[in-house]
Amino acid sequence: DCSELLVDLLPRVIVQHCLTSYGKRNDDGVTYWLDEESVSQFYAEYLLRRVAKFNYTEFMEVWQQTVPLGITVTSEMLKGVALTDLSARPPVVWHFPSHSLPHEVGPRFNAIFKERPKWTLGALRPYIQDLTSPKQPLEALLLKHTRSTPDATGEKLYNSRHPL
Repeated sequence: DCSELLVDLLPRVIVQHCLTSYGKRNDDGVTYWLDEESVSQFYAEYLLRRVAKFNYTEFMEVWQQTVPLGITVTSEMLKGVALTDLSARPPVVWHFPSHSLPHEVGPRFNAIFKERPKWTLGALRPYIQDLTSPKQPLEALLLKHTRSTPDATGEKLYNSRHPL
């Protein structure tokens, strides 16, 4: 067990937290492997939390240099951690972590739509997925709190149903 090997260096609770936060348990129930997405998201948050907006191209380069060797970062790994505006000149990225949003449904949607007025479903999902349940599926949340309109390409964009 990893925690047994590291007990002389770190308290067991710290080792266990790191393994469960940034790793996945193997089928043997004893060993772990690093979850590349969790590790990458940790580094993305570390880089972004102290700046308002970061040049997207520069951020991707710095982020790639920061993560452990063997991990390749992708923009998909930013979902639920940061937002991008690739149409801005230059393109930008900024910290917008889902874990810092309100836990209540109404205030959560208000915070989301104050940050960005229109969202694709793919961009919105990481910010509301934890609000869903068998009694409150994603579609019901969207119906109650959003309106959808197609963009120029036909993709649905979601905006607030309620005034902000």
